[in-house]
Amino acid sequence: MFKKVKNVLKLKKTTKQKGQDLLDIELKRKTTIIQYDQMVKDQFNQDSTIDTCKNKEYEDYKVQIEDSLIGIALKFDMSVELLKRINHLSSEFICQGMVLKVFKLNEENFQQEDNDEQDIEQDIWNYQIQQYRNIPMYYCMDDQNVKGLMSVREDMILFDTNNVQQQQGKRAIYNASISIRDINEAIVHVLPNSNGQKDYLIQILLNGIGRVEFEKKFRKKLEKYKKQKKSIATVFFRYQERNEQGKLFAEEVKLEMCNAITDLINHSIQNVQHQENLINLTKLPYIDLIDESNRYQHLIQKEELDNVIGKRMGRLWASISYVPKYKANSKCLNESLYKQLIELMPAIYRLCNWNIKFTIDKDGSSYQQLLLSLQNQHPFFFTIKDKDGNVFGAYVSSELQVSKLKFHGTGETFLFQQDELQMIPYYWKETNNDFVYCDSDGFCVGCGPSFGIFIDQKLYFGYNNPCSTFDNPRFTQNEKFLIQHFEVWTIEQL
Repeated sequence: MFKKVKNVLKLKKTTKQKGQDLLDIELKRKTTIIQYDQMVKDQFNQDSTIDTCKNKEYEDYKVQIEDSLIGIALKFDMSVELLKRINHLSSEFICQGMVLKVFKLNEENFQQEDNDEQDIEQDIWNYQIQQYRNIPMYYCMDDQNVKGLMSVREDMILFDTNNVQQQQGKRAIYNASISIRDINEAIVHVLPNSNGQKDYLIQILLNGIGRVEFEKKFRKKLEKYKKQKKSIATVFFRYQERNEQGKLFAEEVKLEMCNAITDLINHSIQNVQHQENLINLTKLPYIDLIDESNRYQHLIQKEELDNVIGKRMGRLWASISYVPKYKANSKCLNESLYKQLIELMPAIYRLCNWNIKFTIDKDGSSYQQLLLSLQNQHPFFFTIKDKDGNVFGAYVSSELQVSKLKFHGTGETFLFQQDELQMIPYYWKETNNDFVYCDSDGFCVGCGPSFGIFIDQKLYFGYNNPCSTFDNPRFTQNEKFLIQHFEVWTIEQL
């Protein structure tokens, strides 16, 4: 939304008062794009002269891919009807490369636009910030959803439960604040809930959790993670279903607001990167530690975070009325193992449904077909059940690409095995970067000195060994194992 408003106003000369610009933004916020364009066009045609302006000079303008007729009219201070008439246009259709006659703008016009553009951008920014105060949200925790109001500022996010808690006669203990500098990214999730409706959630990925002692102790390591955009924790907020009067919010409103909020947060992140000496005011009564950060456990001492970190993500699913669906007829995973495995993944992918993309039982043992099915598919995970009944596999964060030169992938990759009724993960130990290797003979995950899991191109057998990448044990009785079932899972495409 921020970009849309900004792009529209950039086309318009700022000879009118800024108050009128803000009214235009408010008008656009409350209407659809089509309605807004029509209103602006009608108003502009009323305010503009329709004569040919004989004292005006003309020049040629080449239409760009992002141009519209109303945009060009605004840019060159013309009415749409005049622009159509002097260019002999019967409709408003234009395409890239067309040459149109437009009013010639002198240097003073350009100077005025350059001088005022920064003021317009600041006005838009200030106006956007004002729009995102007291937004009805739930703070998703392990055992409950806490009702309150979210406000987004240019330097922080506030979640206030005071009014709600006081109305219920409770003490407000779940107020939260997040400094923008502690945020890596904000993401929108649209999920089906148990009532057959949709939940609209904002996930905030954190590189800091506001614990002074913790962040002092591990300052260098956390600064490294911050530069690498690695997140150590996450929080979720869910848009409320009803307003204060008990009326249901429209689905479109919830989606648009969530998208606008995340755009604003991510835009603020870019701005705050250039500012120094900001006071850190992050205070969170509940976060979910990203479980893939098991490899960070030497950083994060549990006793330091007992009063901050919530329980595992499985509890969070209950609080947002959502559980990943088990819809596949898997030969390797039952529903319990499937959900355990999803829980081990990076937080951003735990709220996705996964489906079987390839299986030798259905698709045969074609290695080329496997590679073809995984083009542009990442992350993915594969599961194996060998002839002895052992179940194991790997989560792979990157696309499976054939390369004879080197390993590829990221530290989010991990191995796992079934131990009785439980899934045991083996995360990256930072000893090497040998994550995934793929060539015409097969592919492997992990190495040092031997491959962690190697799948031969015949998809009939493989090799399993301890490797230094993940410090895993052998999952099979012998180094070489025979494949009974082999399944590759990818994220369900909506």
